[in-house]
Amino acid sequence: MKPKKIGIFQYDEYITIHICNLCNFLVRNGYEVTFFQTSLCKKFVSDDDIDSDVNVVIIQPKTRIERAISFLYERFKQKKILRLICLLNPVIYKLGKKEGRRRSLNLIIGVEKLGLIWCGKLNICSDIIYYSLELYLNDHPILSSAYMKLIHKIEKEIHNHCLATIIQDKDRAEVLYKGNGIKNSDVPIILLPISIYQNKNEKLFNYFHIKYSLAPNSKILLYFGAGGFNRMMDFDKIANNLPNDYYLIIHGLNISNKSIKNEKSNIFISKDFFDQNGINIIISSATIGIVLYSNDIENNRLTAYSSEKIARFTQCGIPFISLRNNNYENLQKRYNCLELIEDYNGIRNAIDKIDYNYLEYRKMAFKAFDNIYSYKKAAQELFEFLKKYEAF
Repeated sequence: MKPKKIGIFQYDEYITIHICNLCNFLVRNGYEVTFFQTSLCKKFVSDDDIDSDVNVVIIQPKTRIERAISFLYERFKQKKILRLICLLNPVIYKLGKKEGRRRSLNLIIGVEKLGLIWCGKLNICSDIIYYSLELYLNDHPILSSAYMKLIHKIEKEIHNHCLATIIQDKDRAEVLYKGNGIKNSDVPIILLPISIYQNKNEKLFNYFHIKYSLAPNSKILLYFGAGGFNRMMDFDKIANNLPNDYYLIIHGLNISNKSIKNEKSNIFISKDFFDQNGINIIISSATIGIVLYSNDIENNRLTAYSSEKIARFTQCGIPFISLRNNNYENLQKRYNCLELIEDYNGIRNAIDKIDYNYLEYRKMAFKAFDNIYSYKKAAQELFEFLKKYEAF
C-alpha cells in the first residue's frame, strides 16, 4: 500500500473555500496533506478555513536577489522572449521544487492551469491529478493573449499524462477533454461538484427585514456573490419584473450603487461582510435566490454543478431561478428546486410558480444538497478513487 502523502499546488489563482474543503477532506480521511501556494495567490478565505493539520507552505522569494529576479519576471512575463525562456517564475519554480522534494510526496494535485503546469515541471512525482475549476478554453476571451495560448498548449501536454481529472460534472468534463484533446479512457474523470462542508441549515433568519425595515410579509429575491455584471446580471431588469411584495437584495462586496438606475425603490445593495460560518444568515434571510450565468461561453453556461451560489442556496433550502440550458435542465429533472427562464421576462412567472408550491421546492432544495452539494457526499468519488490508487 502506498503512503498517504499528497501535495496540492496552486500557483496564482484565488484561494477559495473549495481548495480549503479539499485539503480538509483529505486530512480528515487520514492523508498527510501539504498545500503549496505562492506569494502570487490571492485569498478569498481566512486562515481558519483550513484545518491546522494541513501543512501550508507559501513559496516566495526570500533573498534580495530572489526578490529582484521575481519582480522583473512578473513585470515582463508577457514579453514573447521571456515566455520562451521560462513560463513560470524561475524563483518560485526553483523553491517549489526544493520544498516538494523535501516532502517526499506520493501524489500531487495541480489546481487550475498554472498549478498543473507547476506540478508537471517540478519532476518530483509522476502521479499528477488535475483539478479544473474554470473552463478557460478557446471560446473564452482570456485565451486571446499569446501568453495564455502558450499556457493552454502546455496544459494540454501535461493533462494528457495525468493520473486523473477532478471536475464538477460530466458536461464540463466533456468540454475540457475535447478542448485538451483527451479521451476519457486515457485520463479517468473524478466528479466533484462545488459543495459545502457544513451540514444543511434549516433555520430561517430575517436579517434583511431588520436591516431595511421591511414589512414582515415582504419577500426577498437574493442575488449573492462578488459581482456578476459580466454574467448577464442586469439588476434593473430583474427588479422591474418583481411582484409588488418582493424586494431584490444584492449582496456583494464589489457591486456599485451607480450601476442601479431602478426607480421603483425595490432594490437594496448589501455590502456587509460575513465569514464562511455567517453566510447562512444572508442566504436564509431570502425567499428565493437568483443565479443567472450567461449562456455565451461554456465556463458560464455549465454552472449547475460548479457554482457556490447554488450550493449555498440548497444548503439553506432556498429555491432559485436560473437561465435555461441543458446543464440546468439536468439538475431540475433530478431535483425540482429551481425554475428556469429564457430571459428576464420570465422572472415574474418563475416566482409565482415557486411561491405557489414553496414548501415542496424547499424540500427538494434540501434533497439536492444532501445528494449533490454536501461535500461529504460529493467527495465520495474522489475518496473511492484514492483508495483504489493506494491499493494499486
